[in-house]
Amino acid sequence: MNEGTRTSATCREATFEDAVALGLLVQEALDQAPSAEIRSWELDDAPLDVGRDLLEVTEMREGALLVIAEIGSRLAAVARALPRDLARARHVGETLLLVHPQVRGQGVGTAVLRALTSAAREGGQLTKLVARVASDDRALLRLLEAAGWQPERREEAALDRDGVVCDIEVWAQHLEDAIRG
Repeated sequence: MNEGTRTSATCREATFEDAVALGLLVQEALDQAPSAEIRSWELDDAPLDVGRDLLEVTEMREGALLVIAEIGSRLAAVARALPRDLARARHVGETLLLVHPQVRGQGVGTAVLRALTSAAREGGQLTKLVARVASDDRALLRLLEAAGWQPERREEAALDRDGVVCDIEVWAQHLEDAIRG
């Protein structure tokens, strides 16, 4: 598919039946995700284990959400909101977004982020989503800005990618302000 071509993706909540495909997506997308704080080789697990771990953590944490985007029968993206651990901050969901490298720039990230935002709003436990983004991850910064997210702060020299240090920008979406769509 061509860069910039819009692809129709179907979004839904992830289930344990998605574990292998989810693990493969994570492993394939991590190394080409500039904002990822880990790399695929650090996972040390088979795709089934990676996917199962992601699903189990989401299932165990009250208010956590895990949404996937599919193109046909192929998993194309995943978005997760995980409530913070501290009791007074559990209304804030730390957001993870991974899009398969072959479908980046085709609207799949926008679709899965919109589905996650909608699910968080409907769930009612999260009132704010936050994402940590590498300052040079222009694609993700554009996606968040277009989705109505706002920059909150910058953490200097907070991400070390194999000896190359860059800043992290923290972006937020207050769910009461999120555009319904």
